[in-house]
Amino acid sequence: MSHQLRESLRDAANDVGCSLNSFAVQVLSAAAGDASRFRSADDNQTRVAAALPVPEWRRREARNDFLKATTQEIGSVAMAALVKRLDAEDPGHYLEWQRARQAGNALGNTP
Repeated sequence: MSHQLRESLRDAANDVGCSLNSFAVQVLSAAAGDASRFRSADDNQTRVAAALPVPEWRRREARNDFLKATTQEIGSVAMAALVKRLDAEDPGHYLEWQRARQAGNALGNTP
C-alpha cells in the first residue's frame, strides 16, 4: 500500500473515530452490501445509499426467481401479464419480493 493511500485511510479512520483496520473492514463490508457495518461521521443518507449499490445482476436474478415461482403458482399467461405490468410500473418489486421470500425462508416458512 502506498504511503499516500495509507495516510488518507488513516485520516478517514480518525475522522470517524476508529482504527485503520476497523475502518478498512467497515468500508469493505459497506462495499460488499452491508451498510450497517459502516460508521459515518455524519448521518448523510447519500453516503449510506452509496454504500448499498444494487448491481444489475441482482435485479435480473430476482426477476428470474420471480418468473419461476410465479409461473408455477399462476401459470405462464397470467405471469406474463403480471410481469409486463410490473416491468412498467414497479421494476423494484422483484428485488423486494426476493428479500421478503428469503426472510421468510430464514424464519422456516416455505416459499
